[in-house]
Amino acid sequence: MAHLAERDQGGLTPGRPLAERSRWPTAAGRGKLAAMAIIGTHMLVYTSEPEAVRAIFRDVFGWAHVDDGQGWLIFALPPAEIGVHPAEGPSYDSGNRHQISLMCDDITTTVAELRAKGIDVRGEPQDQGWGVTVQITLPGGTDLMVYEPRHALAAHVSR
Repeated sequence: MAHLAERDQGGLTPGRPLAERSRWPTAAGRGKLAAMAIIGTHMLVYTSEPEAVRAIFRDVFGWAHVDDGQGWLIFALPPAEIGVHPAEGPSYDSGNRHQISLMCDDITTTVAELRAKGIDVRGEPQDQGWGVTVQITLPGGTDLMVYEPRHALAAHVSR
């Protein structure tokens, strides 16, 4: 990522204070979260077809993005949350160590919209108790879960 140090687009110059480089809250502006300097999450999706997956995030999901140069789109995400699960059971035993899941408010409508836009939706939604889930496969074979949660949500909790 040497190209980042050579450019100053949106304040990428090393050494500039975070407050000058972004709109993210600094420690002084975080209120209850001021005990830690974590300001967000950055997730990575690995695929053999990055351009096709970026096009889906941009054109199908409609996520806003910045172009970091040379086609590297970085997407803004809807509100997020993280859950910590035990390292036992079928998901862990099958090789999953981390999982990205996309939440929706109506699984039936979302599945229909995804299929209409050419997304590979595997099977039909399944009631898991804590939510209704379905798997989608992105170009390059990357699987993501899409689900309508029935559990309490932290994504909209006020900070």
